[in-house]
Amino acid sequence: MPELFSKDYNFWVGKAKYIDDPQKAAWDAVWSAHALVDEVLHKEKSLTDSLSIPKYSFEQRGQQIVKVYSREFADAYHQALNGMIEEQMQKAIFCISSFWYSAWIDAGQPDVKLMETDMTETERKEKLDILKAEQNEVKIKSREEN
Repeated sequence: MPELFSKDYNFWVGKAKYIDDPQKAAWDAVWSAHALVDEVLHKEKSLTDSLSIPKYSFEQRGQQIVKVYSREFADAYHQALNGMIEEQMQKAIFCISSFWYSAWIDAGQPDVKLMETDMTETERKEKLDILKAEQNEVKIKSREEN
């Protein structure tokens, strides 16, 4: 359904936030999504039982023909879910960006310019070696202070 409707979704979710406890945050995301299973399945069953339109159709994708929800059923199901798919996609975007942001913070906020495409592989390795040496110095100083 995201294939059909995501062009109308708003994927701007704001700034990522630092995650103090990544394991807890990951499980919170799992349980939050899992809490919607009954509602999603109930709505699909209810629509299947009440609508007199074909539930499935077939589409060609590359060299294969695949079974998909019919456009009519997908429209009705999407409306019945009342924004749930868009909301879940927004939560996923925010969650992933927050994990990346938190990992970057925890890594000491390294220079992301390592990703620049105009840098040669040798330059990238040299810069990475410098960053690793700097991080090791920070770790040693931190141990000495404790």
